[in-house]
Amino acid sequence: MMLAAKKGQATVLRILVIAVLLLVVLSIMIIFFTGKFRLFSKGLVSCEARGGVCKEKPCSEYGMATIKNSDCPKITNETRPYCCIAVE
Repeated sequence: MMLAAKKGQATVLRILVIAVLLLVVLSIMIIFFTGKFRLFSKGLVSCEARGGVCKEKPCSEYGMATIKNSDCPKITNETRPYCCIAVE
């Protein structure tokens, strides 16, 4: 009788663990597919977070390297500033 009770408890525990894991995976998928994942990664792509500085002119004029895919704000409609990082 005790053996059957332990098997029942193990089954319930296993189902509970699987349900929690499925909820975590489902939550991550919802965040990813709704575009909310950008909120978590925004700090990773910012110029300052990557150790750079936003400049108006190309980074080579300052003796620096360009970081691509940064979030430097536009100065004018046609001019997009450069995210520059010091070359060591």
